[in-house]
Amino acid sequence: MMLVVVALVLVSVGFGNSSAQAHSAANSPASNYRTKLLLVTPTSDAYQARVIETGNRFELRWKSGPELTVPDYDDHPYLRIGPNGVEENQQSNAKYLNSSRVGSATIPDGLKPEGPPQWKRISSEPVARWHDHRIHWMTSELPESVAKTPNKTHIIATAPVVFSAGSHVVTATTEMRWNPGPNAVPYCLLAGVLALGPIAVALWARKNLERRRIALKIICALCIVLLAADVLHLIGISFGIVGPFGQAIGRMASVGFVSLAAWCISLIGFVLARQDRLDAPYLITFGAALMAVVGGLVDVGVLSKSSLPVAFGDAGPALIRLLVAITIGLGVGIAIAGVVVTTPIRTLINPCDDSEAVPQPFFDCSADTPSASTGAMTTSTTKTKTKTKTKTRAKAKGWELD
Repeated sequence: MMLVVVALVLVSVGFGNSSAQAHSAANSPASNYRTKLLLVTPTSDAYQARVIETGNRFELRWKSGPELTVPDYDDHPYLRIGPNGVEENQQSNAKYLNSSRVGSATIPDGLKPEGPPQWKRISSEPVARWHDHRIHWMTSELPESVAKTPNKTHIIATAPVVFSAGSHVVTATTEMRWNPGPNAVPYCLLAGVLALGPIAVALWARKNLERRRIALKIICALCIVLLAADVLHLIGISFGIVGPFGQAIGRMASVGFVSLAAWCISLIGFVLARQDRLDAPYLITFGAALMAVVGGLVDVGVLSKSSLPVAFGDAGPALIRLLVAITIGLGVGIAIAGVVVTTPIRTLINPCDDSEAVPQPFFDCSADTPSASTGAMTTSTTKTKTKTKTKTRAKAKGWELD
């Protein structure tokens, strides 16, 4: 059974990596770059501009007055924002360039951005959000100044985002900085300490059936902590992207579908554990291993990144790093502990002859509920056959048994 669990976890790594890519599919990867809005000139209550998701996108909201018009990178009409929502020029190159953070979309042939705009309504809300490539770093190569001294803060660039409010030209000035990431060592140490907890419990209980019953309860409690950390982690990632509530829920389902499966598996394991089912530890082990991989190991890079586009306000980045460390530590620890405690105990009939040792299960559920499950009946039958066989052998060898 443990071989099946291990195989399933390995297969799930592929899905976990896909899920990690989906975190970036929201186009908001963790990094050490951060962009902020310095000033908007002229200021007005008729509109609101801001940088969101640490520089991933720019947001412009119409509040009152004339429509807002945003030009593309070649100064052709791109967006029009007003009381009826947002319209996008289908002939603008920016429609395709701004569809992803890296601007890798192919621009189709036949566009005429210099011609009359072809407007299409894309939102009923008077707010537009787009990947403006002037406000975030576009390549994987470090800027020259950062490459020389990566442990220092650097101002990478200041860039204007220009739009029009009626006949007035408005300039939003942004500043992009490099902020060195935190030291990941404390988080790694925390993960290591947390992993040792369930492993120590498993080693303490591995040769004693009654201790294994106690160990299962402790491991279940630790797995509940693990599940809570993974849930908060996924919420932080999903709601860190600015937008409607429904879209955030959709991201949770698409980005975290493997995590959702792991939660369900773990919860089923908890229910079966309360019924003293022999298959409960396997489900708990599998669920913990999935959470360790998908919710922890694939996001281990955030431990050393300063800019995380996540929810929970200013405390969000530090909280997400803590949750990732907890997920890795408890997930790996519970997975290893599950392998240890589900290894059968070998009880010898004759201390001098181990040729007919009888393997014992994870725990003996027949002591309390002899007919609670198929696993309990199987255990009871095995013990009866073992006892009869032991008496027969003892009688043949002249032993005296009580």
